[in-house]
Amino acid sequence: KKPAPVPAAKTREKPRPQSADVVGKTSRPSATAEKKKDMELVPYGLPDLTGLLKRSDFQDAARQYYQRVKQFPGAYSLKLEVDCMDKSVETAFQKGGFDRRMFILPKDIHGRNCLVVFWGLYPTKNKAIQALPTVPAFFRRQATKPALVLIRQYL
Repeated sequence: KKPAPVPAAKTREKPRPQSADVVGKTSRPSATAEKKKDMELVPYGLPDLTGLLKRSDFQDAARQYYQRVKQFPGAYSLKLEVDCMDKSVETAFQKGGFDRRMFILPKDIHGRNCLVVFWGLYPTKNKAIQALPTVPAFFRRQATKPALVLIRQYL
């Protein structure tokens, strides 16, 4: 006679914690999650030119932004201001916290090298309008309010 098979020992799986069980825990988002969030904030992947901006190298930054933005002529943005003095551009980026959604493009105004300061690049008018509350209060309180623009006008 063959011996009867020994039944496998029953193992109890630990119950998975429910969301209520982990309320007090915090975890650092993964690098991938942070990159995805950045891409949601900056859907067209504007280059990170914070170093140039903090060194007040605005003309070089504007040229680099232009190279990227010109790929999306049908995009919309929020025009914050037009500045013809470096100090004004510097103040704009400081007040905007050097947010990655901010960018500048060059604009010649009566022979002067000026810069237009923008907030975000959006695929539709609706997305740009929805972004208005994300514009720093400093710009929303100015006499000239942020304006919805088709970026093609500045290329």
